[in-house]
Amino acid sequence: MGRPVIPLKMTEEERKELNAWLRRRQMPAAEQQRARMVLLSTEGLPGRVIAERVGVTAETVGKWRKRFEQFRVAGLTDVSMAIYFDPPLANKIDPPFIV
Repeated sequence: MGRPVIPLKMTEEERKELNAWLRRRQMPAAEQQRARMVLLSTEGLPGRVIAERVGVTAETVGKWRKRFEQFRVAGLTDVSMAIYFDPPLANKIDPPFIV
């Protein structure tokens, strides 16, 4: 038997935003996939089950759970992570897009 699963906690506002991502046609598929992983994580499902449903590895699920816990919804977007990992990029992006 593995470790006990602790459901990810999120606000109702965060849940609404991530569900909106899933319905948005212009949303990048990778970001929709991340939203799906995080939303399933709030249901208390093990990472391997989420991974099977979404089509990724359990390690990938863990990575995005941690990213959400640390940076919340902003951490699931490609733009915010580019700024986090490449600070000079922050100077090239208009201020409203910096989270």
